[in-house]
Amino acid sequence: MSHVVIEFKEQKEKAAAIQARLLEFLEQGEKAGVVIDPSLKEKLNHSLAGSDKLKVALIGGFSEGKTSIAAAWLGRKRDDMKISQEESSNEVVVYQIDDELTLVDTPGLYGYKEKHSADGETTEKYKDITRKYVSEAHLVLYVMNSENPVKASHAEELNWLFRELNLLPRTVFVLSRFDKVADVEDEDDYSHHLSIKKKNVTSRLEETLRLSTDEVKALSIVAVSANPWDKGIDYWVSNPEEFKRLSHMSVLQDATVGKIRSEGGLEKMTLAAGKSIILDVLVPKIYEAEGKLKEANDEVERLGKAVDRTRLDMVEAKQEIEKAKAAMSNFVAQHFADVILQVRGASLETIAEVFERQIGSDGVVLNAYIQKGLTERSAAMSGELVRIQTSLREDVTVFNDHMLSMGRQGLDWLAKSQIINANTIKAARDIFWSSFKFKPWGAVNLAKGINSALPIVGLALDAWSTYKDIEKREAFEKGKLEIISNLEQQRRELVGRLESEAFEGDFFPGFQGLLGGLEELQREYEGKLGQQNAFKEWRDQAKVIEGEFRQLTS
Repeated sequence: MSHVVIEFKEQKEKAAAIQARLLEFLEQGEKAGVVIDPSLKEKLNHSLAGSDKLKVALIGGFSEGKTSIAAAWLGRKRDDMKISQEESSNEVVVYQIDDELTLVDTPGLYGYKEKHSADGETTEKYKDITRKYVSEAHLVLYVMNSENPVKASHAEELNWLFRELNLLPRTVFVLSRFDKVADVEDEDDYSHHLSIKKKNVTSRLEETLRLSTDEVKALSIVAVSANPWDKGIDYWVSNPEEFKRLSHMSVLQDATVGKIRSEGGLEKMTLAAGKSIILDVLVPKIYEAEGKLKEANDEVERLGKAVDRTRLDMVEAKQEIEKAKAAMSNFVAQHFADVILQVRGASLETIAEVFERQIGSDGVVLNAYIQKGLTERSAAMSGELVRIQTSLREDVTVFNDHMLSMGRQGLDWLAKSQIINANTIKAARDIFWSSFKFKPWGAVNLAKGINSALPIVGLALDAWSTYKDIEKREAFEKGKLEIISNLEQQRRELVGRLESEAFEGDFFPGFQGLLGGLEELQREYEGKLGQQNAFKEWRDQAKVIEGEFRQLTS
């Protein structure tokens, strides 16, 4: 027993290093955006925390004398083996042996069904309960009846234990009560019958489990007698040398030490657990995800191209906005110049027509014409910004749909955004015009005492005694100058507004918002790209570890 524990302890450090590396590997995967089953980390953490004790699973029917064999193997009295009430149940009995070993005694699937007449649901419940205890065992002692070791009815249990749970490499098959089939005093007879039974057990296991040649060679089968000739434990405690010779417990002790060594001990068992995680769980999923990963990479690359394309569009849009700005400014300056020239050249007979056609009451005609001209020169650019956003939003939506179909996170930005739309453009124009209305043209006071400041457009010809009256002509010219001054002031203010830094915000409010959003999308894209690259690195690391584990466990 002590040799087994010593061998076990010597390998704990190596095992802990391997497990720590695997745990770090899983954590790196999580950082790369990989969804790691929490049970895998829990298994590693639990294994690291629980590696201080050697765990041995004792499996066999209720009448096979398992507990007596375990006591003899440990060199203890059966009565000294105290049951851990907290950990035990109807399905398993747990013994904590000092601080060095945990022994789990379970009847096995066949024994459980035999005693409890279990149906399918109950059987699955038993499997679930015992799986944890048995799968974590460093060693398995599978105790069999020497007279009929492997029955056809054992097939389900054998496949569950040694194929589904992969316990075969850690198992020593123990033929119990061997004194019932051989003369344990006669080494030749003992060896002869052991040889026969080994062949029988090997043949049955080979047939049931479809063992490979290497698996057959690795089988460990021993025969013991925990209470030769039923003389009782007290007798054998009083005669230890005779018991040692007849029980052949030393063979079992050697087999367990040999099994730990042949399997690489805890180190290799830890590697086997790691192999289960890396090769049986993660790597198949990684390979399965290769197609989707490539598709995701393609989508990220496509999104990157869309971002680059949009950035070029925005550069061109900026240039077009500057052109629109110049065109709008020139239009305003030119039209005001034309109106001013017409007012300056108007006579009393033509001033009303000029005013009505070019200015209008409260400047409504001039205001409408200027608005129309500015709208025409900005509409194309506003439409282009809408097109840019729509195109980019569609690219992001397609990207998100693909990501979601692959169970991955898409991009939140812009998919549902409405940075630029008809309402925002209309609202911006409303704000602009409401803050920049032409001043009322109102009445112009031509001269004191003459019809009480009649407006020029309402001037009645019969109000003048003679047109050539110098005083009245001067009043008329003064009125025109006031109109011209008013027009020039409006021109300065409007051209100044068009050429100010507020131009983009006034006429193209979505440009800065779209530009800022594009920068945000660029950052998100780079984050996704970094995550994809991190996953690729993690995947490549998984393949390296896969190769290492295949070599270490081969």
